[in-house]
Amino acid sequence: MSYSNLDGTEFSIKRSILLLNIFTKLSSLNVNYEKIKALWIGSFKNRIDKLAINQNIKWSFQKVKALAVWFLISKEEAVMLNYQEKKEKMYKILSCWQLRILTLLGKCTVIKA
Repeated sequence: MSYSNLDGTEFSIKRSILLLNIFTKLSSLNVNYEKIKALWIGSFKNRIDKLAINQNIKWSFQKVKALAVWFLISKEEAVMLNYQEKKEKMYKILSCWQLRILTLLGKCTVIKA
């Protein structure tokens, strides 16, 4: 069996799904295709077509979130969105502790947590 890269062709996507199905048979771990979202990136970022594959994969043309990280077509927007989200979360955590008198070590512990 030969393996191909994900080069944006319908064949490469179908081949990747075949590999996931083989993984499912070998490991007994099922892939939840209903939760998969696909996004064109790189030189295909302006592509608007959806590949006709048998699985129930949703296509997004703006952004996709995976493992708490946003993936966008624009690198600058992705950096801004990811850092802004983390910055707001840290601000909320620190504002809860703001009225307490903490040492520098205590503040570091709160931020790490």
